Amino acid sequence: MGVAQAYRRDENVFEFAIEQNYPWNNVIDKDGEWGVWEKYNLTNLGGATFLINTSGKIIEINPKTSDLEEILENSLL
Repeated sequence: MGVAQAYRRDENVFEFAIEQNYPWNNVIDKDGEWGVWEKYNLTNLGGATFLINTSGKIIEINPKTSDLEEILENSLL
């Protein structure tokens, strides 16, 4: 799942995810309501994509969709 933080126009976030052809679901942390960035100590980051495992550990930052299969195979070992 992808989580984007948005303060203004939410549709821009969804348009970007569609353009990048992300194969996962994407949601918006509108106005920081869920505190995702604070949870991962990423408060001053302008923007990034994080691949997070089921334990909550970040396993990749800014993964390319073309590299996802290899990343996921390596993280499951």
